[in-house]
Formats: sequence, C-alpha cells, structure tokens
Amino acid sequence: MRNSQLGLLGLLICVSLVATGCFLNVYQTARTVTPAELAFWWGLGALFSPFEGLSPQLHVRYGLMPRLDLGLGSGFSINQSLQDAKFLGVVGDLRYQVHFSPDITLGLIPGSFPFFGDVLSGGAVYVSQSFGSLTPYGSYRFWLLLKEGDLALSHQATIGIEVFNRPRLPAIFELTWKDGRLMFGFAIRL
Repeated sequence: MRNSQLGLLGLLICVSLVATGCFLNVYQTARTVTPAELAFWWGLGALFSPFEGLSPQLHVRYGLMPRLDLGLGSGFSINQSLQDAKFLGVVGDLRYQVHFSPDITLGLIPGSFPFFGDVLSGGAVYVSQSFGSLTPYGSYRFWLLLKEGDLALSHQATIGIEVFNRPRLPAIFELTWKDGRLMFGFAIRL
C-alpha cells in the first residue's frame, strides 16, 4: 500500500469510529468493492409518511482487502418548504462478503464514542444477485441506541435495484423502511 492509501484508510477508520448521524438510504448491493478501490455514490432521498422533504447524500466505500470494505455516508435533510437544511452527521460501517452468487454480505456498524452520538453498535445483512445489467438487492440494518439513558433498537429494511448500462454511470433505485417511515432513493456512482 502506498502512503496516500494508508493515510486515506487511517482517515476513514478514524471517522467511522467517531461518526454519529442518521442512517439514510443504503445505495449499495451486497458486492464489496475491490482492494484499494474508492467508490463514490451521490444520491437523493425523499422521506414520506407523509412527504417531509429531500435528503442529498454522499456515500464512500474503500476496499480494504478481498471481500472486506469500509464505508461512510452523510447527507442533509431539507424540509418540504425548502427553507431549512440540517446536517445529518456521518455514519460508518465495515462489510465482509461471505458468499457469492447470490452475494451475501454482513456488516458491522461500529457505533460512536461517548459524547459523539447515541449509536452504540449495530449490524447489517445485504443480499443481491446480478442478472446481466440489473442487480436487485435487499438489506436489513439494525442498531442499538442509547436515548435519554434507555436502550432502544432501531431497524431499517431496503429493497432496490442497481442498473449498470455501459458506458453510462451505474444508477440505483431503492425503497427503504426505517422505524415506520418510508424513503425513496436514487443514486449514481461517480
């Protein structure tokens, strides 16, 4: 590994350990990125139940070794009147691909240090199967929270499809349910 790659890896690991924020759209299949690959996804989510606003997002993944990658996601929440934007923080996760065809990946949400946020830890399961240029996927994420001194469990389930059409940018369309709220998302890989 070159020094620039080591520096980037160290930065990603440090940020993921102290990261705190809201879990947004998933924007990823169960395939992990290859070693030393840096993948960027730009997305736009819409929160319903009823419509509450939009959420522009950026997701970054870095391949640590074969079948293992590290990711960070962040974004803003913009209310329906488009007059108020709120930073949603940063969320980190570590994923390991345990099976191919179908792709099955397990994730670990490391949580945040005290005083940085309320996420203690969490986990995830991702499943996807490629059919040529289409890859449908599903994921389930959960995390343990500490809210006002009490423990709480939060859940998020997502279904989506990645469309890969060379030479165009890959695109993702997904539907997410998180703690009783419905989100739609669209993303492109940069």
